[in-house]
Order: sequence, then structure tokens, then C-alpha cells
Amino acid sequence: MTYILCPEEYVEDGAVYTVTGEDDSEILLIFDEKSDAERYSLYLEHYDEPPYKIIEIDKELLIELCEVQGYTYSIITKNHLVLPIDS
Repeated sequence: MTYILCPEEYVEDGAVYTVTGEDDSEILLIFDEKSDAERYSLYLEHYDEPPYKIIEIDKELLIELCEVQGYTYSIITKNHLVLPIDS
């Protein structure tokens, strides 16, 4: 299983949290560890972002969905630390 962030108020709509890449593409962050997703969500709150819900989802299914739909994604493994930037 893997974890993604969804804006709490839009979970039912299927909205997910993404970051903007250097080429202005939207990148879905996929966390291997729930604790990393929780930490990232707390940092977002620090930057006055709306609250996010952590959703557990099958990793292979999520990757397949991204590839079929042409979405860009990044897998955050337990050996990587990713923090939101203050924009």
C-alpha cells in the first residue's frame, strides 16, 4: 500500500494534492510511508494550506492509473525527505 494527500473538503470529488514541476506540469506525490505523508501534511498546514486527508491506496493500481491517464507522479520512499516550499 501507498499514501497520497487529498484536500479534506474535496475528498469526495477525487481531488488530490500535486506539486508543480519545473515545466509547470502537475506531479502527484506518492508516499511509501504513512509517517512521511503525515509529516508532509503537517508542513503544508504550517504554510496555511487547507487540511489534507491521507488516503491509503494500492501502489500498483495508482501507478497504473497515472500511466493510463498520462499523469506525472513521484514516489517518495522512506529514504527520502521531501518538504513543501514556501511559494
